[in-house]
Amino acid sequence: MSHGIVVRSADAVLTFGLVPLGRGVLVRRTYCPPQGPRIVQVMKFDGADRFDDWCSRDPLRFEQTMFFQDLLRRCHDLLHRTA
Repeated sequence: MSHGIVVRSADAVLTFGLVPLGRGVLVRRTYCPPQGPRIVQVMKFDGADRFDDWCSRDPLRFEQTMFFQDLLRRCHDLLHRTA
């Protein structure tokens, strides 16, 4: 993703692209399991609180704990730089 960052899980099954916007961040979440359909979601978040809340509802956060911690940190850093 141009002008943004990409965060991938160690197994590359889960990928988040984060693009800073004037106010907030554009997030592209791609889940591509070895078997089954690829799922892509694209959303805009106005701030870290809304992004954190959305991530806290992702069932993969239990399987990918370290990944989600890194994702939250990197998104917060990105939002802080664009504020």
